[in-house]
Amino acid sequence: MEVRSPCARVLGGDWDVNIPPGQDAACHWSNTGCNPGGIQNAVVTLQVETLNGDPRKLTLVARMEAGGDAIIVEEARPPQWTSPSGHFGVVGYRVNGDVLEEVPAGILGATTRDLHFLVTADCQYCRDGDCSETWIPAANAAATAVNQHMVARLSADNTIRGILYAGDLTQFGHADEMQTYLDSISGFTRFVFDGLGNHDLEYGRMGVREMVRDRKRVTARSMDGDPHYSWDWHDVHFVQLNLMPADERAPNTADLNNQHNDPMGR
Repeated sequence: MEVRSPCARVLGGDWDVNIPPGQDAACHWSNTGCNPGGIQNAVVTLQVETLNGDPRKLTLVARMEAGGDAIIVEEARPPQWTSPSGHFGVVGYRVNGDVLEEVPAGILGATTRDLHFLVTADCQYCRDGDCSETWIPAANAAATAVNQHMVARLSADNTIRGILYAGDLTQFGHADEMQTYLDSISGFTRFVFDGLGNHDLEYGRMGVREMVRDRKRVTARSMDGDPHYSWDWHDVHFVQLNLMPADERAPNTADLNNQHNDPMGR
């Protein structure tokens, strides 16, 4: 096991450090920068993520006790799993040495597949004034209800690895629509492995594409493209192609550039 160049910070505090490979970092429990409550044994929340520019684009959040330890782990996969990437995890400990939380749960040391995830698509949020249909407000509300239901399930069941979102997050790729989508999964965006639909690139708008491409998630990417990416859950390899696998425009996407319709970028 080894530690590889992450950044660690305490949420709610101002302790924020880069940790080189093979090294560690420490902060005394009495320092309110890393323990905002200033009380030993208080539970603090540690965020560990890869640095900007790292193609793995990983972020993990785990709890530990002030005065305890947290270990960042990259664990090689079992030899029967022919994956180039390992399991990444953070284990937070209590002061007495007991484990308080392991993130992701049940992954480190796993040798068999145990995989649960949620799937959805086409929330197609439309901002006020852009859609004339009378049913649009109800559709927006229904999309938010679905997203919040999935977030609630994810929060209540740590065996669910994440949410796969197949695209059409917005109606016209507008920044306000994208923000409505992000608000609907607020606090859990790192668990959402989303992609693009043709609606997300209307009028040549690239904001949704950049958000999908750049956001860090709870599982390290095994391949990082623009905007295509892939990752592994246990011995299952997932590829988020983004848009249709085609080499020419679809009839209803004539206003889009070819490179945004073709996953191979041709």
